[in-house]
Formats: sequence, structure tokens, C-alpha cells
Amino acid sequence: MIIALITEYDCRNPNIRSGVPYHIYKGFLENGHLVEMVLVKDKRVFFDKLASKIYQFYYHILLNYRKGSYNAFWSKALSKAYAKSIKQIDFSKYDLAITISTITCAYVNIKCPLVVWIDNTYESFYSNKYYCSTPPILKIKNESYDLDSLSFNKAQKVFVASGWLRNRILGQFQIDENKISILPRGANLTLKIDNKEVKKMIHQKIQSEVCNILFISSDWERKGGNIVINTFKELQRKMSCTLTIIGNIKPKVKEDFFDPSISYLGFINKSSEDSFEIYFNLFKEAHFLLVPSKADGFGIVYAEAASFGVPSLAYAIMGVTESVKDGVTGKLLPEVASAEDFANLILNLWNNKDEYKQLSEHAYNYAAENFDWVRNTQIIAKNFQ
Repeated sequence: MIIALITEYDCRNPNIRSGVPYHIYKGFLENGHLVEMVLVKDKRVFFDKLASKIYQFYYHILLNYRKGSYNAFWSKALSKAYAKSIKQIDFSKYDLAITISTITCAYVNIKCPLVVWIDNTYESFYSNKYYCSTPPILKIKNESYDLDSLSFNKAQKVFVASGWLRNRILGQFQIDENKISILPRGANLTLKIDNKEVKKMIHQKIQSEVCNILFISSDWERKGGNIVINTFKELQRKMSCTLTIIGNIKPKVKEDFFDPSISYLGFINKSSEDSFEIYFNLFKEAHFLLVPSKADGFGIVYAEAASFGVPSLAYAIMGVTESVKDGVTGKLLPEVASAEDFANLILNLWNNKDEYKQLSEHAYNYAAENFDWVRNTQIIAKNFQ
């Protein structure tokens, strides 16, 4: 198949947008398809850009966000400009077009089947305070809704990363339920370990006297960094444990990491061979991934953990309920759960080696079947072959 990947991002760069465009691009290539990147650009005219500046000045400066925020990147003007930037593209030469953002295709004249593959809508994004602290003004709410709606109507198939999002879309938009299917994201790993190696790792972990906990995120507040620290403090009173933190976090937070049992490694670039080896080895040694996110459309880090047979512990919220299958790839707690609740969960699993072993093995097996970019991109292609 000849596939057009319509995107705002350079999909050859593994460090953009959590690596999602890159791994979709690579997934189709590895399945033997020809993939062409159709890169949209901001071709807004002067008056559209000026209007955007005026809106921002009025709502952000004069009103100090009291009436909401204005985000030009959710506007019809930008979507139309994107369409204008690729108007010379003849989509009839493609067998399939795919996008991960509805703003890129809402106004494009696409003469081939279109697939939209998303983990959030604009509405599900701005309605969550951890994504969007100040809701957008009504104009942007209406325009962003229309962008999603136009794209869903135009698409032959809409793939969503979670059952949570599928249900939300069916409740918000006029869309045939047969048109929308659940297809998870994949694990962004360039190397994989086989089942034999995973079982060996799990066996070694069970013999360990120290529980190694891993937290990965650069968004300390949204991903529940404070819950992680408090959970770790609870655990230290009951068991031997270490905590490793990966990600760019604010210096004022780093000052809290005086405990020698806490290692802060900063950002690790997985696209670098040397850095990826560090990342790889951390997962091999970790007993649990603890990322109690307060908002997430999916959460690729959970898929990565499962690919190593590492159970994830998180809140049962949004798309996390797809990336962390409760009792299969990890354990989920209600959103009201405290640090003490997470600590007790870890302690119970630590003391029940058989349950931990079974959970770890199930996580690996589930990830192999569901969190694989090559497999999932091929599922899309087969719908149109």
C-alpha cells in the first residue's frame, strides 16, 4: 500500500510528540508499505494571525484569563491554513491517508480512505484541569468541536487508544459506532526482550530483598509525582526499597531528593543508543512502575513497562484503563486513593510472590499482543486491503 501520513510533526524524529508519529511511520514501513509524510504548515494569512494576537491580548492580558483562554492551535483558521499548505497534494495516488490529529485533515480534500487515530478529542483535553488549567473561550470550544466532528465524518475509520475515549466520542458526536474501534498505542522501544529473558528477570526480582520502584515523567504534577514521593516514604517504614525518577522536573522539586534511596536521573533520550541502554536496564531491574497520573489519553510508559514484564500501578482514570489492564498488566486504584493505599498495594504484592510473578508474566504477554506498533499499524492497513 501507498500511505500518506498527514502530520504537523516530522515523523522521522523519534523525540517529537512522545515518539508517536515516528513509531506509526516506522510501523507501516516495517510492514512493507510505502509511507510518504505529508507535512502541514501554518499558512495563516496576516489578518488571521493578527486576530489571534488580539484575542490573546484581550483574554489573557486584559481579562487575565477570567473569561477563558484563546488557543489558536485549536482554531478553524489554523486547520484551513494547514489544508491550504497541502492543497497541491493529489491524494488519489494513495491507498490510505492517516492522521493522529483532527486539525490536520478537517478541511483537506482527501480522495482516498482516511483513518483518524487519536487518544484524546479537544473536548476531553480542555475539560480536564490537569491538561488545561483555564478552559478555552466558547469560540474555541465550538471550533475545536467542529474540527473533530468534520474529521470523524470524513474518515472511513476512527481508531481510538482506549475504550474510555470511544465511549466519550459516542456520547459527544453523531458517529456510527461501527466506525470507531479501539486500537492502543505501542511501546516506544527499539529493542525487545523475549519471553525466556523476561521469565529469568522476574525470577531474579522475586529473589531480591530490595523493591525497586520506577517513576517516569517530565510532568510532575499531572503524573502524580507528589503521590510517588509520599508512597515511597510510606514504604520505607515497612520494607527495603529504592525509587528511581526519570524526567525533566523543576529544580524546587529536585531539592526534595536528599534521600540516598532516591535516584534522580533526569531526562533519558531513548533515541540515543547509549541512553536507551540505561533506560532498558532500569526497566529490567524495576519491580514496579508507579505513575499515578491524574490525566492521560493512554500513557505509553505503561505499555513500555508491560513489555518488560513490569507491572504498573496507577489511578483508574481516562485512557490509563486501557494501557494498564487491572489484574493483567498492573493494578489500578480509584482516583481518591492515597499514597498509603499505593504503599499497601505494593507491600501486598511484594509479600505475595506468586501473585507478583503471575502479574508480571501476564503483563509481558498482554503487551506482546496489544502494545506493538508494527502489529497495530498492520491492523489498520488490513482494514483497507
